[in-house]
Amino acid sequence: MSDDRVKRAELLAWALARFERFAGIVDIVTKGGARQKLRLDHQEFGTIQRRYCASRTARDVVCKPRQVGFTTLEQARDIYHFLTVPGARVLATCQSLTGNDPYKLLSNNYRVMFESLQRAGLALRFRTETQGEWTLADRDASLRIVEAGASEKAAVKKGRAGTISRLHLTETAYYEYADDTLNAMLECVPSTEHGSEIVNESTPYGAAGFFYRACMAAGAGEGAYRLHFYRWYEQPEYATPLGEGERVEPRDDFERMLCEERGVSAEQLKWYRAKVLEKGPQKTHQEYPTDLDTCFLSSGRGFFDGGVTGRMLTDVRGRRDAGERPVEERDHGRVKVWMLPDADVGRVGVGGGREYIIAADTSEGGGGDPSGAVVRERLTGELACVVSGQYQPWELAARLAQLGEEYFGALIAVERNNHGHAVLQALVREHSYGNLYVHSDGKNGWPTNLVTRPTMLDALEDAHRRGLWTTPDLATLEQMKDFIITETGKAEAKRGSHDDLVMAEAICWAVRQLPGRRVDWAWHE
Repeated sequence: MSDDRVKRAELLAWALARFERFAGIVDIVTKGGARQKLRLDHQEFGTIQRRYCASRTARDVVCKPRQVGFTTLEQARDIYHFLTVPGARVLATCQSLTGNDPYKLLSNNYRVMFESLQRAGLALRFRTETQGEWTLADRDASLRIVEAGASEKAAVKKGRAGTISRLHLTETAYYEYADDTLNAMLECVPSTEHGSEIVNESTPYGAAGFFYRACMAAGAGEGAYRLHFYRWYEQPEYATPLGEGERVEPRDDFERMLCEERGVSAEQLKWYRAKVLEKGPQKTHQEYPTDLDTCFLSSGRGFFDGGVTGRMLTDVRGRRDAGERPVEERDHGRVKVWMLPDADVGRVGVGGGREYIIAADTSEGGGGDPSGAVVRERLTGELACVVSGQYQPWELAARLAQLGEEYFGALIAVERNNHGHAVLQALVREHSYGNLYVHSDGKNGWPTNLVTRPTMLDALEDAHRRGLWTTPDLATLEQMKDFIITETGKAEAKRGSHDDLVMAEAICWAVRQLPGRRVDWAWHE
């Protein structure tokens, strides 16, 4: 063997021993169409990729800005797994579009990488080499590309697969039938003890769906996946040089936060402003995320101000990570107490005492939509308690009566529509609860109808936007994020989401604005 062949064989053996070395001999196609090596120390393909390589696990969810070369990086890892893992079964999935552009792009990237490896001296004896599948004649290994189904029927069919040792999901947020395609597919991946890998990477799109749920669950530490969230300003190339003598100063609170708290430079701020002018603020927040909550909120027409909700979510998650929790959790987590009643000042009828309102949105309690209720202090609006879960009407009535007594004979306002009638009857007949909300028509309970519904929601939206309404409850904010204005103009939860806490809050806020009446009950004597 000649010296050149020996050196080439040694180089290949050295590169195949570690992915970071392997990446340095693989060709990629840049945004400008040129070919270059996938060097992780290069500005265009470096900062985010190096961080990910250092922190990745066998189960990863990656929420990323656009055009940072992440899919390309993971395609190189697909090939590395394909070449180095015995019996490798690598599957990459992409969005299904007319013209098959994502499919063609993935295929071309793989082809360019394979060609560069062959030029480097790696003998690749393909048994199969098509646009979407590669198998090796001398090794039991395969690499395939699959499109997520463009219809529900096609999605179920696409999701059927044999054993998968590495699953690479690309731009998952944009799959039309993600659940149908991926749920069955994920079952084909063995446990991590067998060396399997799953990476689910996408730019954000919409506060619903498979990718959104995966990010939220991983971010909350639920399940086996680790969340990797990368902000646009972590990519060095997203900056525009300043002209001679040019100064770029923050114009608003958001820009001041970027510069003062996040360390965004004047050059980066200039780039960001140009992107907002090009795409608009909502699409910029989505495609070039700053915070996990606002990047998903900006997709779709939300009823509540997305920026306000996003800031609340970030603050609540930060306080939760710092150890702040409800004062108590009861009833298997269905009741979260944020503020206990003050027995010294709480007696109704005593000057200066607290007065509470309990508002409830009811359901059947059979496993569908949950029931929700909130307890707030009338004068300050401060949140005291949140109830959410599956309750039979009689069971919810018992819970509300118990909370009513605990909070000094609180005024209980139950939405009387549908199952609310049963809850109200149980409060009167079984619990003899005497402080029920009576509407202007003289009947117990709050009527949610064509007149009251938009009014009460608008009042809550106004208080939310102006900062008059706040909550430490993460579940309530998550529901507000998914509360949208549909194409018909109705404000309601997105498909697959719930709104029991939003509606309970709206009822509570509406009742709170009405003239109060105090009932002199000596519940705590």
